[in-house]
Amino acid sequence: MKKKLGIIIGFMLLLDVMAFAQQTQNFTNFHFSGSVARLINPDQGEIEGSPYLTKDFMMGQIELENGEIYDDVMLRYNLYADQVEVTKEEKVYSFVPEMLRKFRFQHDKEYLEFQNGFEGVGEEGFSTKDYFLVLYKGNSALLKRMESVVKESESREYGSSKKGKWFSLSERYYIQKDQTFFEIKKTKKSLRSFFSTDDKEISAYIKKAQIKTDKDFANVIKYLDARQE
Repeated sequence: MKKKLGIIIGFMLLLDVMAFAQQTQNFTNFHFSGSVARLINPDQGEIEGSPYLTKDFMMGQIELENGEIYDDVMLRYNLYADQVEVTKEEKVYSFVPEMLRKFRFQHDKEYLEFQNGFEGVGEEGFSTKDYFLVLYKGNSALLKRMESVVKESESREYGSSKKGKWFSLSERYYIQKDQTFFEIKKTKKSLRSFFSTDDKEISAYIKKAQIKTDKDFANVIKYLDARQE
């Protein structure tokens, strides 16, 4: 009986391993097509700075709209174009947003996951194709929208007019729950305006909370999310 039980358990574990192996694939097996990604030649012209979250390509993982997951992907995120660029066989490709649902990589010792396809984003002027950094996901989600915008100034040198352009990072935070989507500031004042302060425990928690980093902010939203279950 014990022998049969051991065989059954071993077979079940083997099935789990096989299922996991089917869920992820190595990026070397990926084949590009025009409907999935475009071959590009990155060129930012005379704009100073970088439109990328990380200028160098980082090892990461991508998840397509059809659920296929690929590991060992060298990628970088273009915050200006809101597109993911990958490199393969010394060529750079840009993924079509409709085809790429998620991408993940490690940056500054933190594991980052970006995702699009959130419901209700149109309320804030976004498209379901737009990517957001997922800081927390439970009954609700805390999302961070990062954009690289071009700023311009005009200065005069030796009597002539000279314009300068540079990339500037813009960061905004949003709460997504069910069909609702709204902006929230990383401040205690903003938290009080969105979450009920009639609850004395919630009010006391917000008052004592330290909200200096994104991780702090995510932990606060996680607590408040659990309180409203």
